Amino acid sequence: MLNKLQKATNDFKSSDLNLKTQQEVDNLKSLINAVANIQVDKNVDSNALNAYDALRNKLIQQANSILQAFKQLQEGNQQGFNENASSNPSELKELDNLLNSKKYFDIKEKIGLNQSLTKQEKEDTKTLIDQLAKISESENNVPNILIDVIKNELNKADLSENTLPWWPFLVAVSGLLWLAGLAFILLKK
Repeated sequence: MLNKLQKATNDFKSSDLNLKTQQEVDNLKSLINAVANIQVDKNVDSNALNAYDALRNKLIQQANSILQAFKQLQEGNQQGFNENASSNPSELKELDNLLNSKKYFDIKEKIGLNQSLTKQEKEDTKTLIDQLAKISESENNVPNILIDVIKNELNKADLSENTLPWWPFLVAVSGLLWLAGLAFILLKK
């Protein structure tokens, strides 16, 4: 059962964000519950049982941590993600530092509210996307599913440089056409 939990956790970490993600989350939660319900006889003092119990608790903690991080990134819960990263530094600390340095959670909130990003925020977003691509290409222990969640949110942002509105051009062109028409009528007489 522990092998199944470890395999499911590793598969979830390395998976891509897709339509089956919620099913994977549900399967992982059910495995966590099944492993947590395994009873170890506390009356028996055995190194093997103690090691098994410690391994079980570690695997449950890792699986819960990755699920919490996934949910916190989707919801934009910065405080929860920071706490989770500090309790699981091996996998999340690098990602946490990157997200905090580029103000990911502030950018995500603006995207969610359909507010326009400042020029600096657009640059931070582009840099963050590039750095996430480098992290996912390199051999490290940052879960791919978390990188995909972040990229999915950042790709919703309008990063175009042209922030001029289009309607003033239409007003100017229609005014020029009106004047050209008026001049044509006056010159025709």
